[in-house]
Amino acid sequence: MTRPAPAQRHATLLGLLLLGLAWEVAGRLGWVGDGALPAPSQIARQAWADRGDYPAHIAGTLRTAAAG
Repeated sequence: MTRPAPAQRHATLLGLLLLGLAWEVAGRLGWVGDGALPAPSQIARQAWADRGDYPAHIAGTLRTAAAG
């Protein structure tokens, strides 16, 4: 398997960056109704605020998956 050329990697990175920027703008300006597309910064902020809830829920999900 060959590695992509540096120019291709840079183009991919630029494309992802532009997609993230467009997502951030769309979320902040409410281009998608009723908060259906929150901005990545809002998602990260809420995930940080709720970080204490995750361990118990992850453990419960893993127990259920292991039992199945």
